[in-house]
Amino acid sequence: MASRVSSPVFVGRADELGELVAAMAGARAGTPGLVLVGGEAGVGKSRLVAELSAYASADGDQILAGQCVGFEEATIPLLPVIDALRGLDDGAQDLLDTRLAPVSAAGPPAGLHPLVLDRLAAAAATAPILLIVEDVHWADRSTLELLAYLARRLRDERVLAVATYRSDEVDRHERLRRFLADVATAARAQRLALDRLSRAQTREQLAGILGEAPPTPLLDAVFARAEGNPFFAEELVAASQEGHEGLPATLRDMLLARIHALDPRAQAVVRIAAAGGRDVHHELLAAAAGLPEPDLSDTLRDAVRQHVLVAVGDGYAFRHALFSEAAYGELLPGERARLHAAFGPRNTTGARSRCGNASPTPSGSQGSIGRRCSRAPPTRPHGRAIPQRPSSSSMPRSHSERRRPSPSASRRCCSSGRGSCGSSGARPRACPASSAPSRCSRPIHPRWSAPRPSAGLA
Repeated sequence: MASRVSSPVFVGRADELGELVAAMAGARAGTPGLVLVGGEAGVGKSRLVAELSAYASADGDQILAGQCVGFEEATIPLLPVIDALRGLDDGAQDLLDTRLAPVSAAGPPAGLHPLVLDRLAAAAATAPILLIVEDVHWADRSTLELLAYLARRLRDERVLAVATYRSDEVDRHERLRRFLADVATAARAQRLALDRLSRAQTREQLAGILGEAPPTPLLDAVFARAEGNPFFAEELVAASQEGHEGLPATLRDMLLARIHALDPRAQAVVRIAAAGGRDVHHELLAAAAGLPEPDLSDTLRDAVRQHVLVAVGDGYAFRHALFSEAAYGELLPGERARLHAAFGPRNTTGARSRCGNASPTPSGSQGSIGRRCSRAPPTRPHGRAIPQRPSSSSMPRSHSERRRPSPSASRRCCSSGRGSCGSSGARPRACPASSAPSRCSRPIHPRWSAPRPSAGLA
């Protein structure tokens, strides 16, 4: 099991941290507020509020923190608020616990919201309060109602409330969507969105982890797979340092949990799409899945709504490259072979070849991080790949020629040591004699126009 690594350097969030520090300074001066920090899982919301807490604590502010849990059947109403308020030490905690005790799933007792606000105001008279509630995408109704109440009822109390949520969970939780819409009109509320890190910021993150500038191949491999997600980058580096290949278990479980939340047919379509690469044309996916309309679109809508896929142009792309990798890893070898045959050279959106693993080396090669590589066809300016058909002069002219690759083809394939030439009845793909880290083992069938069998859902 790979151990967690974390960069001691706080990277890429100076502007966002500056906004939160300014909001805390306003609360100290009597201008309270509620800040909602949103971003996808792993983008750094918890790290950001931890940095804010360090600033606030250094200035003598009180830190009250609570966290929501993701098990709805075990949800305790107002649990994160109860946990946070236990940090108060003003002699009134017993009274507050007495009023919180009867809280049930039906809702809080009458007068609870004003009581919580009064206790916060009384405690803030001693020192300003930073109230943190994390992961409110899992919050119960009572907790969200209390936060909405604070957003509208805070006046001059020295209190700043900060709540974090996963932006990719909004479409999955109607209660969260209603809460965000409600507080959007509150004068004391503001939203702060966290984006992924840039390549330069990822380089800075890896330098903090490694203690030195990362080798370019390592940086390229991590950024290509993590795509600027700080948590994903940390997990990939940790796995690479320990010699683990493929997806770390923590990432695989996180990604598959989202995929497995789909209905079974949507899960199957997602796995089929993964065989086509990071993105795939709608018509090609329809042919490979074997689903008629509107069944296919309804199934894909579920995957888009759950933020596994996104609609792009006339096709679909995985929201994150690692979703594609996790889904592809669930395919059996026979399924992969059928789907590769079904997509074949017709996938004009750049279907990927999956390549073998390599162990990391001290020199900073990609190692297990660079698990997947691609050989995408050239693209038109608008991003669609151009299908590459062989010229008539390059097509085999007889049955025997089809069965025996020419010496020149063998040289093209093997000269770089990256190709695979021993495929019966097929013309191997020529691999460029370059330093590109591509090892393509799937041959191209000489009969480009031959129909491919459907690998559908039947």
